[in-house]
Amino acid sequence: MELGDDYELILDYFEETYIGCIRRNNIRRKPLFSIAFWNMYNRTTQASIRTNNSAEAYHRRIGSVFQCAHPTLWVFLQKLLDEEHAVHANILQIKAGQPQKQNKNIRFEQRLLNVISNPHADILAQINAIAYNISL
Repeated sequence: MELGDDYELILDYFEETYIGCIRRNNIRRKPLFSIAFWNMYNRTTQASIRTNNSAEAYHRRIGSVFQCAHPTLWVFLQKLLDEEHAVHANILQIKAGQPQKQNKNIRFEQRLLNVISNPHADILAQINAIAYNISL
């Protein structure tokens, strides 16, 4: 597939950064970021975390708990104690058998796992299937 000169710079960037350029002797040089570093296949098949969304969500939660940018020392300590009590209560509820909140991305994760576990013979069809699942 020929993309033309307009795409050469972006393709060169991705090749140098993530794949590695081909040297004169047809051997690829090491990319800036190794494939093992950025590839999410193993994390997806093992149902591991692929993003830092949980850390960002907790950061938002702490921001809503404090409700101000610069609390006094005493307000800060009291809010930390309140948050510690809330987390402790959640842990006790989970240990007592209360079901956890369902993650709204469970269906997406299952569809994505299905697409990569049963790959299409045609790479373009595979990419389209992944893109369709992401766009849902």
